[in-house]
Amino acid sequence: MRTRAAAGPAVLQRVNPIFSAEVNRDIDGRATEHLANEGLTTPLHRAGTRTGALWLEHEGVWRTLTRIDGACRDALETP
Repeated sequence: MRTRAAAGPAVLQRVNPIFSAEVNRDIDGRATEHLANEGLTTPLHRAGTRTGALWLEHEGVWRTLTRIDGACRDALETP
């Protein structure tokens, strides 16, 4: 499902249940900062919750990230 954040397109994503909600801190932290400093486009959290949290837990974990143009794959075609 796609939604629009105040600054442009975003993606509303339900996090796979194999990951804890804390995985959002990894995206928002040093890994994203490092990639951005290297000039790469990164999926930033665009809209937090009303309380400022990076994710919402309601029948799963949900987050809103920037939309990055490109292809999305659910499986690799080759190793």
